Amino acid sequence: MLVAGCGSDENADGSLSEIRLDYAYYSPTSLVLKEFGWAEEEFADENIDAPLTLSRGSNKALEFLNSDSVDFGSRAGAAALAAYWLANQEKDLK
Repeated sequence: MLVAGCGSDENADGSLSEIRLDYAYYSPTSLVLKEFGWAEEEFADENIDAPLTLSRGSNKALEFLNSDSVDFGSRAGAAALAAYWLANQEKDLK
């Protein structure tokens, strides 16, 4: 599983208030995090919410990341390769 992410909501004092994650049927790690509530549990002591959003495919995870709907999204297979290729293409065009 590859994980990518950026940004999050902050409190007035600059501390994080929320880390938005995705989970997906193709990502066993994310399913375990969701099933047992480990992400929410881990961040609860720091008063950080960790909502989970279902990604119905790597392409959706990438869309969520690009639209700033999630901070960390899982992706696999062809979508990871395509994202890598597209990122390199953008660098070449600049």
